[in-house]
Amino acid sequence: MVVKRKIEETSEPLKDTCFVFTGEMEMPREVAQQKVVMLGGRYTSLPSRRTTYLVAGNEPGPSKMAKAKELGILVLTEKQFLDFIESKSKNFEDREVVDLEYKNDDKEPIRVDSKDEDKHDKEYKDMHDKEYKDILDKEFKNKDDIQISSEEPWSEKYRPKSKEELIGNQNIFSQLVNFLKGKTDYKSVLLSGSPGVGKTTAAYLAAKECNLTCIEFNASDVRNKGELNKKIKNNLNNFNLGSNNGLERKVLIMDEIDGMTSDRGGLGELGVIIKKSRIPIICICNDRSNMKIRGVANYSLDLRFRKLEFRQVLGRVREILKRENKNVRDSVIQEVFMQGKGDMRYILNILQVLCLRHVISSEEINLVCKKTFMRNIFDLCADIFMKKKIWEKIDVYFEDYSFVPLMVHENYLKSNLHISEVVISSDSISYGDVVDRIIHGPNQEWGLSGVHAFFSSVLPSNKPLNKKIDFSNYLGQNSKKMKNERNLLTCFLHGYKSYSPAKVSYRMYDSMVFCKKYLRNIYLEKYEDCVKIIEEMGILKEDIENIIEICYLGGLKDVPAKGKSTVTRLYKKLKRVLPYFVEDTKKVKGEIDSNEEEEKVIYEE
Repeated sequence: MVVKRKIEETSEPLKDTCFVFTGEMEMPREVAQQKVVMLGGRYTSLPSRRTTYLVAGNEPGPSKMAKAKELGILVLTEKQFLDFIESKSKNFEDREVVDLEYKNDDKEPIRVDSKDEDKHDKEYKDMHDKEYKDILDKEFKNKDDIQISSEEPWSEKYRPKSKEELIGNQNIFSQLVNFLKGKTDYKSVLLSGSPGVGKTTAAYLAAKECNLTCIEFNASDVRNKGELNKKIKNNLNNFNLGSNNGLERKVLIMDEIDGMTSDRGGLGELGVIIKKSRIPIICICNDRSNMKIRGVANYSLDLRFRKLEFRQVLGRVREILKRENKNVRDSVIQEVFMQGKGDMRYILNILQVLCLRHVISSEEINLVCKKTFMRNIFDLCADIFMKKKIWEKIDVYFEDYSFVPLMVHENYLKSNLHISEVVISSDSISYGDVVDRIIHGPNQEWGLSGVHAFFSSVLPSNKPLNKKIDFSNYLGQNSKKMKNERNLLTCFLHGYKSYSPAKVSYRMYDSMVFCKKYLRNIYLEKYEDCVKIIEEMGILKEDIENIIEICYLGGLKDVPAKGKSTVTRLYKKLKRVLPYFVEDTKKVKGEIDSNEEEEKVIYEE
């Protein structure tokens, strides 16, 4: 017979209530938020006129408290909040029935309780696998008690099949269709946005609407320069879009191009293909701010997908749950939506996992709804300077333990620090550097990572920032330092017969002497003497220019152009035999590279 299950009116005792949490609580804030959601309530980060309760822990935020007082919001302590939740949960079972109907012969379906499962696991954990399976088969004779789904994922099963089924970004879709119909002057389009907003689906639906055959290359394909030459260019030249000979029209879809940064020469080759292509190209990426994406964006129509809103997602999710004969409260859908940050694919996959059982507990939702998002370094820096517990800041550090300390070092002085606090933070960063040297030393003491996290990131980020976050200058300065060391060593090895063998004395004394002579001769227009210095020391003109740039910050910027050109002309006439190999890195004017010649032949119309 068919059994109907109904959700009682008391299943959402906190319906139409909104909570805001502030301060340090003994209970993890995520657990408190989960309790509110499972009782039908919702929570926000800031108080507003719709806020019902403000839960204040130790050291609550003064701005939130002032706002609550201004709006007349009831303030609860953590103990009052727990008592309030307990009173609302007396006649409420913290488990939700998700099946609307299912078949069973005579018996009421058995609810599988997590506590019972733990009991059985403990009782039979030492038994043989086969015996354990037989026992479970005897105890769960009714196969409807635990649903084992062999269906395809909901994210694929309910993928939009038409324009009307797309959620949001309809204007972007219309612009994409106009591009494929040739109503713009661009040869390619760049679709960017957060994961799960429908970029790839929109590309396929637009191609279908324009009767175009899709050729797709995604992150699973090797997309370096050689492979793009081999696979894509042949496809692009098998036909002509302008002809009417009945050949099918195609569109190239390059998915996840921000993942092509590891494919050597891939993005550069894609830019060349876009310039010379005769078919439309759709490029898709998540990280629009990536510096390497800008090269493609300069030649493409830039369409940016907006994040999906909860009101847009809710209707579609309700429709899917109805088709699957499932019933999940809106508060649970909202919690999954917030955990997924608007990722529709993630939302459907998580709901499908939760609906494998007839009942859902809050612990199961809290366990399943865990998603690790890749955050950029600016988000991590902003997060670690917020008021958090030590272990929470250490977690932020481990998301990118190489860059987070550098960002903290660059921005920690932008906090409202007293001079004594500046001293403490600066000393802490110094201690962190000492620990970092031990970690990356010969013994590789990675067990000290937690200590490094505390000194380099946690302690210096004790106060919130009050200015814009800047990217770390260390990388640029370190690159410049290594370049200068390399140039200094090259010049030292080229002219080692002309000065003292000590590298330090060469940098401090010898190089300064001949650099001053060289510059003085240029200003006095004694250009032959400049070339004579280069010849006597057995070095190259590039060497002495690099040394001048190291010794004098201005380099040769203030030297008259006439003097530099004259010295260059005389230097080229110099004929000598050097005791080392000189690589000519400059390309001879007029010389055609074999790859460029091949490209010219391939794209010749």
